[in-house]
Amino acid sequence: DRPQTATGQQEGNPVLVQMYGEQIATRLRNYWKLPEGRSWDPSVLADVRLTINSDGTVARIIFNRHSSDPLFDQLVESTIRQASPMPRFPAVMQQNSVQLGFTFDPGGVGKQ
Repeated sequence: DRPQTATGQQEGNPVLVQMYGEQIATRLRNYWKLPEGRSWDPSVLADVRLTINSDGTVARIIFNRHSSDPLFDQLVESTIRQASPMPRFPAVMQQNSVQLGFTFDPGGVGKQ
């Protein structure tokens, strides 16, 4: 039996979580579109942590770091909501939820 974390989530296989995270990053990239007609500072960056349940619902969006632009942060949150629900966990992922970190900048979405 896997150990439980303080939040009651199982730790799970890090390789499976990494692969699932890459799938989510790709999905977010497909939805990440900045409005045209505005030039964006290339150094603008938002760092978010998502809690995703096994059925693909996004339970929490936490900004570890807000960008310097409130509109940019709104676009990050809007992108996550548009991309939701995320794909369900593969059957081999036994945990109830995972936390995954992503960075958003004008050039795209990266996985932490």
